[in-house]
Amino acid sequence: MSEDRLFINAAGTIENVAFGDYRCVSIIRSFPGSHRSKHWHKTDSHLLYVLSGGMYYWERALDGEYGEPVYYGAGQSVETGPNVVHQAYFPLETVLISCSRNPRDHESHESDVVRVEEPWLTIAT
Repeated sequence: MSEDRLFINAAGTIENVAFGDYRCVSIIRSFPGSHRSKHWHKTDSHLLYVLSGGMYYWERALDGEYGEPVYYGAGQSVETGPNVVHQAYFPLETVLISCSRNPRDHESHESDVVRVEEPWLTIAT
């Protein structure tokens, strides 16, 4: 972790988890064995920072195929831009911080998200 991400002094630590222009910061809790996403955003992008637990995360171009999943555990993050289909599988109870560039009230989110009809991806655990 670079020096600008972690500050340590006698009082403890400060860990910067995201740098950028964000309009919404959310806490997302996911149950073991659950799935999320299976969609893409027209203009929004988001950074997902794993506080605890972990997730398998897939991305693909709108006209592409998924690659191998990437596992993100506590202290790791992934940023996904617009026009990128993504989905996640949570083998463990997981808590994420989501930092989004667009507002995430229901109306704003729904006007920007496009859900895809395809099978959920998963990992044998």
